Amino acid sequence: MDGITDERKWRLVLLTGLLIFVAGFYWHVLQAPDRVLLNDYGDGLKNYYTLLWNANLDAPLLHYTGSNFPFGESVFYTDGHPLLSWLLRPFPGLAAHGVGVLNLLLFLGLIACGLCLYELLRILRVTPWAAAIGAFSITLLQPQAFRLTGHFSLAHAWMIPLFMLLSVRVYRAGIMGWRPMLWAALAVFVAYLTHAYMGLMGTMLLLAFGCSHYVLGGFRRSSLRIFFTRTLPAAVIPMLGFLLLLWLSDTATGRPSGNMGADRFATHFLNLIVPLGDPFKTPLKGFINYDKLEWEAWCYLGLSSILVLVIAAGLQLHRWSTRQPAKPTDEAGYLLAGSFLLLLFAMGVWQDRLG
Repeated sequence: MDGITDERKWRLVLLTGLLIFVAGFYWHVLQAPDRVLLNDYGDGLKNYYTLLWNANLDAPLLHYTGSNFPFGESVFYTDGHPLLSWLLRPFPGLAAHGVGVLNLLLFLGLIACGLCLYELLRILRVTPWAAAIGAFSITLLQPQAFRLTGHFSLAHAWMIPLFMLLSVRVYRAGIMGWRPMLWAALAVFVAYLTHAYMGLMGTMLLLAFGCSHYVLGGFRRSSLRIFFTRTLPAAVIPMLGFLLLLWLSDTATGRPSGNMGADRFATHFLNLIVPLGDPFKTPLKGFINYDKLEWEAWCYLGLSSILVLVIAAGLQLHRWSTRQPAKPTDEAGYLLAGSFLLLLFAMGVWQDRLG
């Protein structure tokens, strides 16, 4: 079997598996997507409400009138999928079914997540069959799935794998390639217009990968040029555009200036290793005495996954320390290092150190 046929076969196998997974778990939603609420209280209900109000009842693009009467609120503070609500406005019939549209997008995002992961693994030279199995497995286990029970604007599972894929492609294209940079900038801007947190993750992932590529790659000038001319614009320009829109939309005065909840919702090492359900949650809780884990900070990886990552990181650091020739798989090490920098941010380490 030639390489192209093998590639198509395993991509089709992955797509079939993802469709079966989504249909098997969420068929009751897919049958009537506009009649099912994935969450009918708290943040989940608010996400539906703010999307529907902004898409169907608001006139200004940047101002939301569905709460804080009579003043309203910036559309970016409502978790209401601003970009999606803007796209729905010209189609009143479709906007009225915003619940169904959002539900379908979230499930399509699971399929897109697997396909992005497959492309990422393939670009890192993983064989097609292993890339398909790995992409399917990671899609099932990725922690964004927990957001399907509440924070829908953070539940678009395809975004983070796409940021990682585009981070690698920017450097693969080199100084002469503009297209990956433009796609990366567009993806990050779309993320900002979905939720500021997701956009910030895109900005930080691009920058963290670029820094890791330069430092761990031997401080090559070519890497530094790509960082300043490709990665930095793709990461920062969307953020500046979002901040401009936020400034134009925020007409309120007297807002709190501190980081409210930053310490409470920061993740901890236990969030990485403690299972969130039985059969392992109960016996482990009896062995390790810990308080209830904060839902906002869930990012379970598991001890076995962490052990594999530590071993992989050790082997990669050994290669770099002995100055062995560069390999395409080095980019996996740069992604791992960049992701670790983001994990430290999620744990509040950088904030504590830098004030």
